[in-house]
Amino acid sequence: MPSLKNIIKGCIYGGAIGDALGYTIEFDRENEIFSKYGENGIQKYEYNKNGEALISDDTQMTLFTAEAIVYAKKNNVSVRQH
Repeated sequence: MPSLKNIIKGCIYGGAIGDALGYTIEFDRENEIFSKYGENGIQKYEYNKNGEALISDDTQMTLFTAEAIVYAKKNNVSVRQH
């Protein structure tokens, strides 16, 4: 059984991978996506001029939140749930 740490890492990686895959079509309409990529939609990353697949602010905010949680745990900062 995977450790909690590996489960969390998998969730973060999976989210970032999905975000990078969908980044270029984030605001496109469904018909535009199928018109451009075919009936299966986008199937591979689109890279920038440096060969990087880009991520959106969604992944950035997820990483910032994860970093804050780790910081709070290491420094005994009280975190309140709403």
